[in-house]
Amino acid sequence: MLKRLAVVLLFACTALAQAAGHQAQLNWTTPSDATSSSAYNVYRANAVCPASGTGTLTWTKITATPVAALTYTDTTITVGSWCYYVTQVQGTHESPPSNTAGGDALPNSPSITVIIQ
Repeated sequence: MLKRLAVVLLFACTALAQAAGHQAQLNWTTPSDATSSSAYNVYRANAVCPASGTGTLTWTKITATPVAALTYTDTTITVGSWCYYVTQVQGTHESPPSNTAGGDALPNSPSITVIIQ
């Protein structure tokens, strides 16, 4: 029986002192068959998520090694559409992909100053 992970994705823009960066915060639930040694790989595509499955997008694993936490923050995204999925890793075995979740990182708004005399 296949076990699925549910992924929730929050996009956020953070303003830095001299530059603006974008990030995506992923949160997922523990699968019912997770063990104390379970960890997770995170995959990303620079595109709108497919209606179902992982489609034909080009996916990149963005975690160098599986992470133990149920959350991951991707701080390397730029303006554009991003899609993610997560897999559970137990030893040398990796689960099928979770559902996909994604969104758009939009350009930051400019600041305006008006002087009326």
